[in-house]
Amino acid sequence: MTDAQLNTQAITQADLLHLDEDKRYEVVDGALVEGTMAAGYIHLVIGTNLYDLLKPYVKARKLGRVGTDGLTFILHEDADGVRYARIP
Repeated sequence: MTDAQLNTQAITQADLLHLDEDKRYEVVDGALVEGTMAAGYIHLVIGTNLYDLLKPYVKARKLGRVGTDGLTFILHEDADGVRYARIP
């Protein structure tokens, strides 16, 4: 995978919302990285297996929802870690 690092500063919510929607990005160690992050078959199998394991656990304990890949999530952190995530 060939990625071009776009920014070395922390990424903000505003930064993420102003990105070109036709390109793929991810945040790696606080830096925005553009590249071809196409998932392969193994990624699909692992993701499906995790979903199959997590969904009944989360549902039985009323912990929220389990989703699959492809959405943008905005994580809200504090000193204890991620408190919640939302979809813009």
